This record gives sequence, structure tokens and C-alpha cells, in this order.
Amino acid sequence: MSARSLVRTLVAAVAMFAVSALAGTPAQAQQGAVTGTVVQANNQQPLDAAQVVVQGTGLGTITDSDGSYRITGVPAGQHTVRVQLVGYSTASRTITVQGGQATTVDFELQQSAVEMEQIVVTGTGTGGVQQRKLGNTIGSISTDELANAPTASVTEMLTAREPGLSVLSSSGMSTEGSRIRIRGATSLSQSNEPLVYIDGVRINSGGGFAGGADAGAEGAGASSRLDDLPPGAIERIEVLKGAAAATLYGTEASNGVIQIFTKSGREGAARWNFEVEQGFEFMPTNRLIPHAGFARNQDQLTRMRERWNAPDLQLYEPIERMLLDDFDETG
Repeated sequence: MSARSLVRTLVAAVAMFAVSALAGTPAQAQQGAVTGTVVQANNQQPLDAAQVVVQGTGLGTITDSDGSYRITGVPAGQHTVRVQLVGYSTASRTITVQGGQATTVDFELQQSAVEMEQIVVTGTGTGGVQQRKLGNTIGSISTDELANAPTASVTEMLTAREPGLSVLSSSGMSTEGSRIRIRGATSLSQSNEPLVYIDGVRINSGGGFAGGADAGAEGAGASSRLDDLPPGAIERIEVLKGAAAATLYGTEASNGVIQIFTKSGREGAARWNFEVEQGFEFMPTNRLIPHAGFARNQDQLTRMRERWNAPDLQLYEPIERMLLDDFDETG
């Protein structure tokens, strides 16, 4: 190759490099960077592993041990930078990114308590567990939601409050125990009642007649021990659904578990709640047929005249009386 050919080759190579460099300059000029630090608001301590995201771009990173971060390749223009870290409130700021420049955005995060619906106490002794990591379904009923609801018993607090949980009245008698079912009946011969724990202590939740071991569990014919607990003393109720509850509480928990947590003292100034309750009971007798009869002989006539205070009553003369009116009154 001659000297002139070598010179031409070098000139062409330099020209192609210059063209490619000039062609890449506008694209690079349309991108910038976002840098800054993330610290705790009250003591200015750097926060490690905080997630920093430029929303709408798919770009993000996490902070280093000194709280610093850097995101490159951010398109020029207005963007929203969002920072979040477990245990701290989320912070967002809107910035304008200049092409070829680095925009500094610092954040100060406030400490924030984790919401209770995200943490569930499973009763295994290992403390709180994130709900999404549980192998079973746990529903929570907070008494704060029932502050203005007319609930006079625990079974009324459970009625229609949680999907899959049903409370069935036995016969409508006053103070009678109700049947509680979680996801329906599971056995034809055994009890279908869930286990009930109050502050970690197992209780007999149902009433029943004296006959039959399962009568108490089915809760028919007698007052429910579960309703002996005043609703005002309950802080929250957790319902553990499904057969997976047996892994925590044994085979008897195959029908589910109901955990009741009562209120306890709290720090701070004293607070007083004043409540007034009033009620009454009566038996409607206007739809009942009066009892009727007559005397067939003189002995019956004598007794009926004295019993019903009817001195003019005669043999075979019908007499009617409302017997329940003498035994029933408004309570």
C-alpha cells in the first residue's frame, strides 16, 4: 500500500468516527442523572436499602450504607421521584431533569408504624408475621368499626362481619347459644363448631342441653358462654379459616379458630366512656286463643268457681280465660 492510500484510509476512519460521535451527541444530551441522599428526619441518620424510583420510567435503585443513591439514563423533562422504606412514610418529589446534567434530590423520611392489617399474630409464639407469608386465611374484625353498631353480644359482632363466617340462630330463645360455622359444615357426625380462644385460653363457646356430648358444641337450648363476654371489653377478633388451622391448634381446629383479644391498659391520659343501655321483653298474647272449659259435675263446679272467682258459674257453662296474662309481664 502506498503512502497516499494509507493517508486516505486514516482520513476516512477519522471522518467516520467523528460522524458517529456527532450522531450520538443529541441522544446523550437528552438524558440526565438523579442523585441525592436519604436520611431519617429526626436524627439525620442515613437510611440504607431505601428504594428510590423515577415513576413512569422503570428506573430505580436502592441507597447505599451512607444513604446516597444515583440513577443514570433518566430522560430529560419533569419526573416524580418516589422513596419508600419499610417502617417509614413514603416520600415523593417532582423534579426537572436537564439533559447531560445531574439533578440532586435529598429526602428526609419520617418513622411510621406498620399498619396492623399487614401483621397477624398467629399464636405460634414467633411474633408477628406478614399476612401474605401465611399459609392460611386470617380475617380480622376490629371493634373500632363497630363503635356505632347495635351489637349486644359477641355473636352479633361476628354476624355478617367476615366472609365465610356464618352465625346461625338455634331457635330464637333469649340468651340461647348460636351455631357458628366457618366455611360451612365439614362433618355429618362430629361437631362443626370452631375452636374459640380468649387471650390464649380455650373456652366452651356453645350452650346446650345436658344430654349428649355434642349438644354443648352445637349450642342449642341454653345460653352461650361466648356471649357472657361483654362486647365493650373486646379489642379485636381474628378468624382463622380452613383446615390449615389444624397445623397450629391440632385436629380439633379443622373447623377453624376464633381468637378474641380483650382490651388492656394504654399509656397516656385517662379516658372515660359513658354508655347507657335500655331494653325490655314482652310476650305478645293477642294472637293466642283463650283457654276454655266447663264443669261436668258438682265437684268440678265448686273448684272452678273458686279458682276463677266466678260464683255464678253453672254446670256445662263454658268459661274462657287468658292463662298467660296471669304469668307474663313486661321485663
